[in-house]
Amino acid sequence: MSLIRWYGDNSYIQGIWGAEIEDILIFGGIALDLETGLTISTIMKEVKKLYNQEVDFPVKWNMKDLKSYYEKKGIVDLYQVLLQESKIWRYKIFQEAAKTEFTIIVASIKAHSAKRKVIKKNREKLTRYVFSDAIMRVGLHVKEMKVSSVEIVLDWPEDKQSRYIFDEEYQSALAYGVTCEKQKYHCGALSALGFNDSIFFTSMKNCLLLQFCDLIIGATREFIDIALNKEKDTFGFDCLKELRLKIRGAPRNVIGRGLIIAPTTGEFIDRINQLVPKLYE
Repeated sequence: MSLIRWYGDNSYIQGIWGAEIEDILIFGGIALDLETGLTISTIMKEVKKLYNQEVDFPVKWNMKDLKSYYEKKGIVDLYQVLLQESKIWRYKIFQEAAKTEFTIIVASIKAHSAKRKVIKKNREKLTRYVFSDAIMRVGLHVKEMKVSSVEIVLDWPEDKQSRYIFDEEYQSALAYGVTCEKQKYHCGALSALGFNDSIFFTSMKNCLLLQFCDLIIGATREFIDIALNKEKDTFGFDCLKELRLKIRGAPRNVIGRGLIIAPTTGEFIDRINQLVPKLYE
């Protein structure tokens, strides 16, 4: 395999520990070759065509995030249909994507504090940690697959600080194989593994594979919510189950390989550990 791309996205979840703001961070995505990328892009287009022959409209797990986009474009009727039938087209995409070959890697970390000020103060540190956790697993995946070239594609961050964090951590891992806090990457320096010299940033609204990545992160969020007994609707779980064999380490070694949970002890990871086997029943 000569080249793979890893498409990544981040999100936040409110835990069950009385935090004043979202206290769980998620950063993850998909690793695939160019041929698979084209196949999944075609799947996305074909499903979109069921609703409109012009397929240059974005979709997300939470379509409500895109309401203003559709209003500005004057296609609110399309938005309403996509919103009402979101379970249908989302599940269809997952079913069709399950027939292709790619790898899911998602990292998540829970903040130690429940205080708004403390969580906000530590958010940069947590973002660095979860980003590095995910990218290091991509590096380990690349070593296993004997890939010669790797590109990282991320959704354009809403704030400049996040982009700075991703760039800085990536450059440290690329050149030295460590985080900015000098934590060692078990895969070694990314440059030795063929990683590109910089991250590619683009808009999810214009990138079919980032839209697909958003769907996976959305399903993973709901999977975590179910593990925390926050969510009764199993739709997200059902979608992720369609792709259960795509998670790195599946079926027996998912935790730590495809789903990376921090801290590595405590109620958060215990609850995830209890639910993961149900994906493979």
